[in-house]
Amino acid sequence: MPEAPRPAVLLARAALGVGLAASALGAWLVYQDIRRDAAHQFGFAADQVTQKIGARLRAYELILRGAAGLHLGSDAVSREEWRRFVEELHADELVPGTAGIGFAVAISPEQLALHESAVRAEGFPDYRVKPEGPREHYSAVVFLEPFEGRNLRAFGYDMYSEPVRRDAMSRARDTGHAALSGKVVLLLEQDTDVQAGTLMYVPVYRNGRPTDSIEQRREALMGWAYSPYRMNDLMSGLLKNWQTKEGSFLQLRIYDGSAPDPDRLLFDSANANGGGLGDGGPATHRTLDFHGHAWWLGFHRSSRAPAPSYLPAWVTLAGGAALSGLLFGLLMSLARTREGGLQLAHTMTETIRRREKDLEESEFRWRFALEGSGDGLWDWNLDHGTVWFSHRFEQLLGFGPGELEHRLDAWSDRIHPDDRVRKFAAVNDYLEGRSPTYACEHRLRHKDGHYLWVLDRGIVVDRSQTGAPRRMIGTLADISQDKALEASLRRSRAELEDAQRIARFGSWTLDKASRQVAWTPEVFEMLGLPVDPSGQAPSFETHHRYFTQDSFQALSASVEQMLAGGTANELELEFISADGRHGWMQARGERMRAADGSVTGIHGVVADITERKQAALRLEQSNRLYTALSECNWAIVHCANQDELLERVCDVLVRHAGFHTAWVGRIDPASGQVHPACARGEGAGTVGEVAVSVDPGEMAGRGPIGITARELRPVWIDEFGGDDRLADWQAIGSHFGWRTAAFLPLLRDRKPFAVLTLFSTQPGLGNADTRQLVEQIVSNVNFALDRLGIRSDAQAFRKLQQDSQERFRILVDASRIGAFIVQDGVIRYANPRAGELLGVPGPDALIGRRLDELAEPSHREVIGQALDDLTHGRARAINKVISAERPDGSRVAIGINATLASEGEHAPVLGLIEDTAINPAAGGA
Repeated sequence: MPEAPRPAVLLARAALGVGLAASALGAWLVYQDIRRDAAHQFGFAADQVTQKIGARLRAYELILRGAAGLHLGSDAVSREEWRRFVEELHADELVPGTAGIGFAVAISPEQLALHESAVRAEGFPDYRVKPEGPREHYSAVVFLEPFEGRNLRAFGYDMYSEPVRRDAMSRARDTGHAALSGKVVLLLEQDTDVQAGTLMYVPVYRNGRPTDSIEQRREALMGWAYSPYRMNDLMSGLLKNWQTKEGSFLQLRIYDGSAPDPDRLLFDSANANGGGLGDGGPATHRTLDFHGHAWWLGFHRSSRAPAPSYLPAWVTLAGGAALSGLLFGLLMSLARTREGGLQLAHTMTETIRRREKDLEESEFRWRFALEGSGDGLWDWNLDHGTVWFSHRFEQLLGFGPGELEHRLDAWSDRIHPDDRVRKFAAVNDYLEGRSPTYACEHRLRHKDGHYLWVLDRGIVVDRSQTGAPRRMIGTLADISQDKALEASLRRSRAELEDAQRIARFGSWTLDKASRQVAWTPEVFEMLGLPVDPSGQAPSFETHHRYFTQDSFQALSASVEQMLAGGTANELELEFISADGRHGWMQARGERMRAADGSVTGIHGVVADITERKQAALRLEQSNRLYTALSECNWAIVHCANQDELLERVCDVLVRHAGFHTAWVGRIDPASGQVHPACARGEGAGTVGEVAVSVDPGEMAGRGPIGITARELRPVWIDEFGGDDRLADWQAIGSHFGWRTAAFLPLLRDRKPFAVLTLFSTQPGLGNADTRQLVEQIVSNVNFALDRLGIRSDAQAFRKLQQDSQERFRILVDASRIGAFIVQDGVIRYANPRAGELLGVPGPDALIGRRLDELAEPSHREVIGQALDDLTHGRARAINKVISAERPDGSRVAIGINATLASEGEHAPVLGLIEDTAINPAAGGA
C-alpha cells in the first residue's frame, strides 16, 4: 500500500494548483480584453467609412442640385452654358470619383420628333433618341460633361427605357429628392475593366410650377440632373486615405439593397485592391440609407491584416505558471530536505562504486539527449588543436556526415566578421579563469552562404597537473527563430510604448476634503504645463483657466454630482493649453470610498481626443460649407445685381457655413479707403467702425485687408488673439469671442473690387478643406461679379442707345427734310416728310418697298445701281437727283443723299430726301 502524502506535500500541490488556476484566469481576462479592443477598433473604422460614404453621396447631391438650379434660373440652358457651369464647379477637385455631370430631358411622344430636329439643328445631324420604338414616356441625355470619350455613348440615350434606371428616375420625380439607382452596367463601359455602376438623379421642375403633390410634380417635370458613377473608381478615390490604422485592413463589400445579394454586389475592395478575407476576426455590417434607398455595407478583416497580438495573455500565463512552479519547488524542497540528507551518503557511495560504468553510460545518454534535442556537439582537444563535430553539428551548417574537417579553423573561419572578437574574447576569458562559464551568442556561416544565429556553450572536462585546460566539450544550438522572436518582441514593445505615448492617456484624483487634485505627467503635458514630480496639480477651483467656460461648467457639475453620491459619467471637454492651443479630452471618473462607504474623493482617467474631435468638427464644417456652396450657386443664378449678390452671400456664409460674422468692404479706387458694403451676423454693425485702407503707406493699410487687396490672395488667421496684424480688431474680436478669421479678395475684371471678411468663434476653420471650399465660393462669386458687371454695362448701354434712338426719332419725325432707312434692299423706316414728298398717305405706306420703285422707270436703274455700289463698298455715298413718280401719276424732282449707317453684311443705309424745287442744291449734280 503506497504511503500517504505528507501535509507539506499536499500544501505544495495545493499552492501549485491555485497558482496555475489564477494564471489561467488572468491570461483569459487579458485575452478577452484584447479581443474586445480589436472589435471596438474594427467597429469604429466601419463607422468612419460609412459616414464618409454618406457624406460623399450628400456632396454629390448638392452638386446636382446646383446643376438643377442652373435650369431654374434660365428659360433655356444652352450646351455652352452647361459646359461652363461644370468647368467652374471643379467637381473633380471637390468630390473626385464622378464620371460626369449631365442632364436628361423628359419628352412626351408628341414632342419626340420636334426634340430630335432641335438637337440635330445644333450640329448633330445623326442624333436620335435611342433605343428606338414606341413608348409611353421618353427621356434623352442632352448634356453630359465632360462631353468626350466614353461619355459620348450616352448622348441621346433614353434612360427611362431601362427598368432599373426608370425606377430611380420615377422616385426622384415623385419625391422631389435625389435618388440612387440600383446596380447597372453604365453605357461608358468597354470590353475591359467592366465595373458595377450606379447613377444619382435630381429632378428639375419648370420654374414657377407648383410641386406640392405627386401629380403636380409629374406635371411640372422638365428632366433630371444626373451623374453616373463607376463603383470601383468612386470607392477607390473615396477610401484611399482612411483615418485609422485598423481602417487600412478592412475588407469592404457594398450591396444594393438592405441585405447582401451576390447579384446586387456593387463593390468589393478585395477585387479592387487585391487580397481576400481573413480567417475569422471581426465582421460587421452597416446599412446606409439615402432618401429611402439602402446600401448594405459589409466589413471583414482583410487577409493582409495582422492578427491581434495575444503576447500579453501568454506572458501573463507563462509568468503566473513560472511563479507557481517556483513556489511549488520551494515548498517541495523544504519537504524533502530531511529525506535528501539521509539518502545522500548512500547515493554518494553508489556513485563512486559505479563511476566508470556510469560515466560511459552518462556520456552516451548525454550525447543521445543533446542530439535528440536538436543541438550539435563538439569536442575540442586543446593539446592537438583538433575538434570533433557531431552529425547534428554538421547538419546545422548544411554539411553531410564527414564533410566538415575536424580542424579548429574549419569552425572559426565561419564566424561572422563582426562577432569574431567577441567570440574569441569569451573563450579566452573562460579558459583563463576570468569568467566562471562559457556561453556566447554569435553568427555562423551556413554552407549556402547565409548566416544563422547560434548559442555556443562549453565546459572544460580535463586539465593538466598545472591546471591548464586540455579538453573542452560543448553544444551548439540554432537560435535564429529565438532571435527573430526577440526582434519582434522589441518591435512590439516599442510600438506599445509609442501607442501609449501617442494616445496620451493620463489619470487624476480629487480629494473631497481638501479639493486638491493630483495628475500624472501625461495630464501636465496635455495641458502644456511643466510636470510636477510630486504630481500635485493646481487646486480644482483654478481649473477654469484650463477649460472653456462651457466645459468647465460641465466638469464642475459632474464633480459635484459624483461627490454628492450621484452616478459617474463620461465627458468630452475642450481645454486650453498653456500656449493658448485649444484641444479636446475625454474624461471618465468614479467615486473613492472609505471603509464606512462614505465618498472621500474621485479618481479617473483622461484621453486626448483632439484629433478625433477636430476631424468630426471638420466633417461638420465641410457639410455646412457644401450647403453654403450650393446656396451661393443658387444666389449667383438668381441675383439681379452685385449688391443683391453680396448681401445674399454674406447671409449664406453666416446661416449655413457656420461663420459668426461676414462683412464686405468695398474699395474706393481714388482714396484707397475700404468702406462697408454689407454685413451679416453678430457684430456686423461694429465691424465697419474700424478704419481700413489698402494703401501700404498708412497704418490702416498694413493689416490683412490691405494685404489681401494688394496681393490678391486670401489671408487666414488661425489664432485671432495672437496676431499683431489684427491689432485694430482685437477689442471687437474679444467682445464677440472671435478665434479665427479669413480675408478674401473679390475681383471684377481681375482687379480688386472689395474684400470679404469672415470671423468665427470656432477653432480650426483654417484647415485645408475649409479653405478650399471657401475659396471656391469666392471664385464663383468673382465669376458672377464679372458677369453681373458685363450685364449691368450692357443694360446701361442699351438704355442709352434706346434713349438716343428715341430722341433721334422725335427729331427726324419733326424735321422738314425727308428721311429714310433702307436695309437688305427695302425701306425699313420713313419719316412723315418723306411720305409727304412722295405723295403717299403716310410714311407707313413706304415700309417694305424697294427704293428704286419710287423713281420713274427711266431712273430706276440709276438709283438701283447706286444703292448696290454703296452696300458693296464700291461707293462711300449716294448723291443723286431723280424724278420720283407719285401714286396719282404726277412726278417730282427730288435729291437723294445717303450713306451706310454701320459696317457689316446687313448694314442699314441712312438717307435724306429734299424737294429740288425748294432747295436746288439738293442731291448734287
